[in-house]
Amino acid sequence: MALKLTEKKKVVLNIKKNINKSLSIIILHYVGLTSNEINDIRKNINKNSNNNVLIIKSRNSLLKLSVKNTIFECLSNYFINSILVILSFNFPGFASSLLEPYLKKYKDKLELKSLFVEGKIISLSLNDKLSKFISIDKALTYFIYFIKKISVMKIINVLLLISKKK
Repeated sequence: MALKLTEKKKVVLNIKKNINKSLSIIILHYVGLTSNEINDIRKNINKNSNNNVLIIKSRNSLLKLSVKNTIFECLSNYFINSILVILSFNFPGFASSLLEPYLKKYKDKLELKSLFVEGKIISLSLNDKLSKFISIDKALTYFIYFIKKISVMKIINVLLLISKKK
């Protein structure tokens, strides 16, 4: 069923609002993926992202309208054929890290077309590096874990020294 003009305007405004909030945008070209496979990717990423990643599948013409007259207008050249647009809201590399297993699983069907971070289209080779970065929350978790581990190890060492002296 075709969308009416008012519905299309709502879709464009919603996409524009989400794109403007995003820290990074990934454009994936897919060929040969079934609807079930796309839905599986969407479902798993949405489940693992806590609403920090959004996958958009929309008509290319609506995507082009949503980036018109914005800093993201350079992306409109990539809105051709079958694409998925992935937005990351809390950390630029977060969407990349969630997509990595699917890029490997569907390597013949998914192709990374563009990566937009901090107002620039960046080299696709940097995507691998970007997905390796961790968020501040994860870094703090690791730091606290190591501090706790160090503290526990010191207590154990002190107890071992005391037991050796007896």
